[in-house]
Amino acid sequence: PSNCINGHLFAVLYQSGPIPFWEKYDFKFFKRNNIKGQRYTTISTNNNDYQKKGGGELCFDLVNYAEFWGQELSIQGCGICSPLEEASGPISFLPLSASKMLTCPVDYKVTIQNANIQFLNTKLNLNVEGVGYTRILYANPNMRIVLVPKDTSDERWLEKAGLMVVQVRVDLLKSDFVFP
Repeated sequence: PSNCINGHLFAVLYQSGPIPFWEKYDFKFFKRNNIKGQRYTTISTNNNDYQKKGGGELCFDLVNYAEFWGQELSIQGCGICSPLEEASGPISFLPLSASKMLTCPVDYKVTIQNANIQFLNTKLNLNVEGVGYTRILYANPNMRIVLVPKDTSDERWLEKAGLMVVQVRVDLLKSDFVFP
């Protein structure tokens, strides 16, 4: 399947390890089921923007998304994922096409470029830049397992090594969800 990693927002269903930034500030107002997750979108190799972003083969635009009071109060962090090196493993998935099969786990360097907070109809841009790392341990069209293998470089938004999350396509949890 060509959509194992590309395109959909995948919401966190389970997590273990160090408490991530986005969980520290979820106060669960009125027992809301806030969505938190990631969306990877393939960067087109035919696009000039791709080269400017330092894109190599199998790079992705990445959006980290977390709601604190539904979409009325949410945060998005954006960056570029580029593979560090292909790691060998027993599980394969197809991120782009049948001719571009990867073997899991796959390690990515994430270059964070910006972030913003959405409050009602107002968007506040944050000056956030840094480097993080992610390891895709497993991916299929409906679920993926992601590990943070190294601490991120920015102390304000620190994700600690050892954080592991299981994500599922958001539409399987909340069929009416529309990514903002």
